[in-house]
Amino acid sequence: MNEPFDPPSGRPHPFVFVHEALPSLLFRDQEKFVDYLRGPEGQRSIDHLWEQAGKLVVDQGVGDPLPVGGMTLESVEGNGWRGVMIHMPKADELGECALILMAIPNGSPKSSMWRLFKEKEVPAARLFMLRLMQIPPMKEPELKLCELSAIMGNVTTGYSCAPTTADFVREVVDRLDLED
Repeated sequence: MNEPFDPPSGRPHPFVFVHEALPSLLFRDQEKFVDYLRGPEGQRSIDHLWEQAGKLVVDQGVGDPLPVGGMTLESVEGNGWRGVMIHMPKADELGECALILMAIPNGSPKSSMWRLFKEKEVPAARLFMLRLMQIPPMKEPELKLCELSAIMGNVTTGYSCAPTTADFVREVVDRLDLED
């Protein structure tokens, strides 16, 4: 995977969870990971992954673990794709995420971005974030749509979005060519 274009920001625990743990599992076995999280053991598994990310930041001496604090999963789907939404603990610092969407195609990818993934022989999984950012000339931090891509690294769209599942999924689908 490409290195992020921007340096890590926010608390280390959420950063490791979102930018290291999730993509390593998603891009390794996209269907198994997404479908497992959509199943009955998904919440327990994501909580365990959060705890493991916390242990890693302590072991590496880069931060303190945070409680899971209201993180929940929600299955979502659309035209030609299925996914899982992670409602994250409150994004308190710049760079932290309020929502995560991991989406995979239902069969052969048809949209232009998913075709690019197939041509480049990388997993067709997509990992989108609603990330707290302050991009000049913004006066206050806002939640912005971003993608962590197996091809392009971190991509910020610049689009703002409300932290609701419906708004986030609609904005991702409308702006980033997610549907067939």
